Amino acid sequence: MEKTLFIVFEGIDGCGKDTQLHKLIGLVKEDDEYPFGNKYSNIWVTREPTKITKSGEKISQLIRERDVSGEEATKLYVEDRIEHTKLIKEILKHSHVFSSRYDILTLSYQMTQGMDFDYMYELHKYGKNEGAIIPDITILFDLPVEVALKRMSLRKSQEECFEKEEFQRKLKGNLDFCIDELRKRDKRKIIVVNANQEIEKVTKEMCEKIKDVLEK
Repeated sequence: MEKTLFIVFEGIDGCGKDTQLHKLIGLVKEDDEYPFGNKYSNIWVTREPTKITKSGEKISQLIRERDVSGEEATKLYVEDRIEHTKLIKEILKHSHVFSSRYDILTLSYQMTQGMDFDYMYELHKYGKNEGAIIPDITILFDLPVEVALKRMSLRKSQEECFEKEEFQRKLKGNLDFCIDELRKRDKRKIIVVNANQEIEKVTKEMCEKIKDVLEK
């Protein structure tokens, strides 16, 4: 059986990560020359927060409450992720797993709310049986804050506290910090894709960079 991969799609709101996730599914299924998978490949799609654990169920409500402590939110995210990991490991026995969001956004968001990176990193227990799984590839869709905010404003949904410009700019800086730290600490394969271009160009750049990683 082909080696299965856990691939994560990350980026601030409005970056188009879900669009590109589904683009990649189509390519894996349709292009016989793609470096992994084929039309018979199983691909399981998931997202975080999951809403399939008790911790995950609480998160969607809590992130909209301004008085929630950073530590409480962080613990819920990590608990949800560790339980999610157990399911991902089982699914990887027979399918690729694609996840919309995983740990980089959690680390970046919670740092922006004052949480310590080292504390959060240790909380994940990466690489341990009882800890969070490390993705095979993380794809980070990079988008200027002003472009992301403009895209968010077109959704006509209720504005969340995280969509304020000052918060998003701090988040962007912390996102860059987290990428560097994770690359150093556990040799993460993180590829950064320019999301500020036409959808097809984003897809092309994403695919080229995935191929580069897989061929090394």
